[in-house]
Amino acid sequence: AGVAGLVVEELQSRSGQISQAHQQILTRLQETSSSAEEVVQMKAYLQSCDAEMATLQSGIDQELKGRLSLLEKFQFSLPDDAFSHVFNTIGWPARVHRMVSAAATRQEEDRMLFMDQLRQDRDTFAEELERWESDIKGLNSLSDIAEVDTNAATVTALQTKLDEAKERAQLYNSREALFGWEMT
Repeated sequence: AGVAGLVVEELQSRSGQISQAHQQILTRLQETSSSAEEVVQMKAYLQSCDAEMATLQSGIDQELKGRLSLLEKFQFSLPDDAFSHVFNTIGWPARVHRMVSAAATRQEEDRMLFMDQLRQDRDTFAEELERWESDIKGLNSLSDIAEVDTNAATVTALQTKLDEAKERAQLYNSREALFGWEMT
């Protein structure tokens, strides 16, 4: 069992590495998106999965199945735990492909959800901007010196709203770009 034992050890080691790589892919595919940016990141990850899966499949085909064939030629039976581990690894691609399909469906649903949310946010933001525009026009009427503290508070509150609006506008523009929309 000397050389065959070494082949079995190599087989189990490589099988473990391939299984771990598949498990990492599966874990990433099970993540949910909580923002438009994460939806786009998941879409990019899904697109990269084919190449990664091809590399892992090559490892299964060449390294695992090659070693199994070698052991078979010498009529060496794998121990039960090694047999289970190796054939579990050989089954990983099918499990991951099913998860890729489910993740792609979920990613598209999330994308539609975040696109709708962005549309609603933009509409609400446009309404707020119109209200603030009238508030800005109303600043011309703040001429009473006796009301200087109240007027200063009004101007400060409006400036704070405008600063926050600038940040929101940048966020909305970046998300519009993520979805390939014309920036507003």
